[in-house]
Amino acid sequence: MRKTALALMVLGLSCTGGASLRADQLEDGLSAYSSSDYQQAALLVRPVAEAGNKEAQYVLGVMYDRGNGVPQDMVAAASWYARSANQGHALAQYNLGAMYCEGLGVAFDPIQAYKWLNLASANLSVGDQRDLAVRYRDRARRKITREQLAEAQRQSQAVQAMVARNAPITLAPR
Repeated sequence: MRKTALALMVLGLSCTGGASLRADQLEDGLSAYSSSDYQQAALLVRPVAEAGNKEAQYVLGVMYDRGNGVPQDMVAAASWYARSANQGHALAQYNLGAMYCEGLGVAFDPIQAYKWLNLASANLSVGDQRDLAVRYRDRARRKITREQLAEAQRQSQAVQAMVARNAPITLAPR
C-alpha cells in the first residue's frame, strides 16, 4: 500500500520554484529510485531532505521503510515521515498514521494514528489511498475514548493551521 503511494508521488512530482538545484537533485534522486539505483537515490535525496524539502523527506522515509539504499529502519522511517507530514505531505501523513496504528517504528498510539490518518483522509485525493486512510482512521477511532477523539481532532486542526501558515511545528514528546 505504501509502494503505491511512492509510485503516485514519483509520477506526479513537479518541482518548481527558486531552489532549482535542489529540485534537480531531487528529480535525479527520484529517477535513480525508479531505476532501482537505491544507493544513488539515497545520496541524492538525503541532502534535499535534510534541507527541509517535504517531498525528499517523504521519499527518504519510504527508503528507510523498505530498506532501499539504506538499512531498513522503521524508527528512521517514522522520523522522516513525521518531518514531511508536519509540512502537510498527505502520503507521509498516511504512512505515519499507519505506523502509529500498527506500532511500527513508533509506539502504538491510536490517538496519534487517528490524528495523522484524519489529516491524510482530508488531504488525499479521492481514490484507493484515501479509502485506506479512512479505514485505518476509523479503526483507530474504535480504540479511543470520546475525550481522546476530541484531543486527536484538536491536534489535527493545529497541524492544519500551522501548515496553512507555513509555520514550523514542534513534535509532541513521546
